[in-house]
Amino acid sequence: TSTKGAVLGLAVEPPAVLEGVTYAVLGYSNGRQGVQSPLGGTTLTIRFENGVASGHAGCNAYRADYTLEEGRLVLTPAATTRKACPGDGVMAQEQAFLEALGSATTFTLQDGRLDLRRTDGALALTARASE
Repeated sequence: TSTKGAVLGLAVEPPAVLEGVTYAVLGYSNGRQGVQSPLGGTTLTIRFENGVASGHAGCNAYRADYTLEEGRLVLTPAATTRKACPGDGVMAQEQAFLEALGSATTFTLQDGRLDLRRTDGALALTARASE
């Protein structure tokens, strides 16, 4: 309690979980040692569940198999639907996002934020839990 009698309550934060949560991508590696935000009007998401990483790549839906092995994330190349979307840079963004996702080898979770990193430690993508 404070000197004014206010009671402060504390709660244990539940452990962060990778699986079963949809993450909205905030940024992804642009392949030139930088992180780029998604284009306005597009949505990039990722969800890990039952060995499948899936989501929306800005234009097409995608899925890739994954395993967690000794703290490492191993993703297979993503398969996508084959829709062509109009708009400046939408298809290039999709390709760069999927390349960034495929380069990920480790992950960290903290305060609802997911960071996927490459073998060299560089950020592949960062996302926030959206559920």
